[in-house]
Amino acid sequence: MRTVLLTDWFAQVAPLVLPDPLERRLGVCHLLSSELLHKIERIVYHAAVADVKEHLAYDLFRTRWGWVGLAFTPRGLRRLVLPQPDRAAVLGKLGLPPGAVRAPREALRRALLAFFQGRGPTPDVPVDLAGVGGFTRRVLGAARTIPPGTTITYGELARRAGSPRACRAAGQVMARQPRFRS
Repeated sequence: MRTVLLTDWFAQVAPLVLPDPLERRLGVCHLLSSELLHKIERIVYHAAVADVKEHLAYDLFRTRWGWVGLAFTPRGLRRLVLPQPDRAAVLGKLGLPPGAVRAPREALRRALLAFFQGRGPTPDVPVDLAGVGGFTRRVLGAARTIPPGTTITYGELARRAGSPRACRAAGQVMARQPRFRS
C-alpha cells in the first residue's frame, strides 16, 4: 500500500491509502504526476458520489404554494426543490437515483412551512456539500450568512468568501447552484 497526500479540496480526504490493485489500475509510479493525481481525484470523487446516492433519502410535502421536495443524506440537506404545481415536477427536479427512500422529516417540514408563511426564521439545516470544491464551498457558506431580505453584490459575496476579485465567479456559483431549484 502507498499513502498519497493530496492538495486543495481533495486534502480533506488525505491521507488516502491506495491498495495494490488500484495502484496497478492507475499505473502509480514513484513520482506522482498531476495527471495521476487528477485520475485519483476523479475515482475518489465518483466513489463519494456513488456513496451519497446509496444513502439518499427524500421527502415531498404540499404547501399552499405547491409541492416541495427535499433530498438528504446522513450529512445533511442535499437538494431543495421550491414549490412546484405537482409532485411529478418535484420528483423530476430532485433527480433521485433508483433506490432512494422516502423518509419524511416532520421537524424540517414544519420549519420550512413556517418560513414560507413568514412565521419563522430561516431553518438552520446542515447542508451536504460532498463533491463541492473549495471556492464554491466558501461562496455558499458566505451566502448562508446573508440575512433574509438583505441584498449584496457578487463582489461583496466574493469578498466575504475570501476572494475579493472573483465577483464573476461568485455570480456563476450562485447561478449554477444545483442544491436549490425553483
